[in-house]
Amino acid sequence: MFNFIKIDKVELLPIKVDFDVAGLVSTGKGTSGDPSSGGSAAPSELPVPWRELQPNADVFSLLQWRTAISQFAGHESEMETLKQWANSGPSISAKFIVGEGGAGKTRLAGELAMELRAEGWAAGFPNLRDPNVYLAARAGTLLIVDYPEEHPGGLKSLFTGLARLEQDKCSRMRVLFLSRREADAWRQLALDTKADPSIDWAPVIVGPLKGKAAYNLFHSAFERAAEAEETAPPPVSTEVFKAWLDHAPENDRALFILATAIYCALHPDRPIVDYKGREVVTALVEREIARLRNTSDGVGLGTEALSQLLAFAAIRSGMDRETIDSLANTSGLNVDFPTWSEIVEKIGPTSWLTDDGVVAPEPDILAACLVVEVFRRNATAAPDWLWAAIEDDIYGHLGTLGRLSYDAEVILGLCERALEDIAQGATDSTLSAWLRDAVAGNPERCDTIESAIRDPRIEGGLLPTAITVWQTLLESTSDQYRQADLWNNPCLSG
Repeated sequence: MFNFIKIDKVELLPIKVDFDVAGLVSTGKGTSGDPSSGGSAAPSELPVPWRELQPNADVFSLLQWRTAISQFAGHESEMETLKQWANSGPSISAKFIVGEGGAGKTRLAGELAMELRAEGWAAGFPNLRDPNVYLAARAGTLLIVDYPEEHPGGLKSLFTGLARLEQDKCSRMRVLFLSRREADAWRQLALDTKADPSIDWAPVIVGPLKGKAAYNLFHSAFERAAEAEETAPPPVSTEVFKAWLDHAPENDRALFILATAIYCALHPDRPIVDYKGREVVTALVEREIARLRNTSDGVGLGTEALSQLLAFAAIRSGMDRETIDSLANTSGLNVDFPTWSEIVEKIGPTSWLTDDGVVAPEPDILAACLVVEVFRRNATAAPDWLWAAIEDDIYGHLGTLGRLSYDAEVILGLCERALEDIAQGATDSTLSAWLRDAVAGNPERCDTIESAIRDPRIEGGLLPTAITVWQTLLESTSDQYRQADLWNNPCLSG
């Protein structure tokens, strides 16, 4: 559930804030908006999870938007559009930022949140997975929802709550959705929940970076990465950078620009124009896997333990200690990572190990590459590993897996390498193929996953699995009504 609750007894709030409190925003079923009522969540400020750059940072940390290793550059016009939307118009409004993975959507939204905070707003990224209560400000409140496609139930509740808010009884409320899908993909849900009048359907589109903006992004990240890694690379001129930018069509993606800046800082003796952005990302991930393997060996956990742990965490958007123990003890799964207590005992503080478990590696494109590279080392087990990673929450994890599959196979072009492997007699080493193989000929697994892949907006990377599910179920039933229902699936009829 999502709602806005106006309160008068602000002295009941247990924390000190820098803005004038207007009320509370509650997200998640069962939350209470009254801090004196003993609700399941105490009120807090909306978080914007920036992180300081740590010494000896891993590649994933360097490339996360929240580390902000580069200056904010190239999306000034989009920022002005968002600020105008935030500060004008009706008191309640939602909007979409749309763009491909690695384009810079989340960094843009984070920068917007900080600018609005400076004007007295409450702004940040609410957690839609669990019940929470956040403070709202009289100047305005901005909720940023990253990847709404991963929260189908939470998004429906959010839309329903948005429709119930009364324009004349609410201080300025803004909800910003960050999605790879076109805004129109959510229009039917908005109509069904009656949230349509509260949504500004003109999306802010975050696209590629060119010219001076691209160079400024590269140069600022290049200098800071060199400082962090204590290297002394020669300067990269605008002419050399432009030659690199024109070297491959995907190089104008913000993430690839940042990745190349970091790669140049790490390898000052290698010419920048020799590499495409996708090749740089793969090289950086392979470097990180080698580091994880060395660390894992050094503490006695087994060579593949840490890299496998992070690969599973990427698919599951993080792993808690109970899940780690369950997977480590699953008979026949043959994963190399140990139980939680052994991990904690042998590994000191890291950027991905918390008190509660392991966080998912970010950004997504690097995480996708990590999963593929790690699972390829044990390709025969990969289908069962994928199934073990998603089976306890098919709806929650399948969207993440589909996105990772798209990133790996399309954005990074790893499907091309898989085709080369097949031509040489090897098996198909892609996430989509492994998930397809996980359900092929297994009616029980197909029954489990069936409802989750009925959505006609299914991620492209999951289509081979959807087709295999329906073929398997058709072959396993003689019930004509059941067969008719299966043939009516859009994945087969389309």
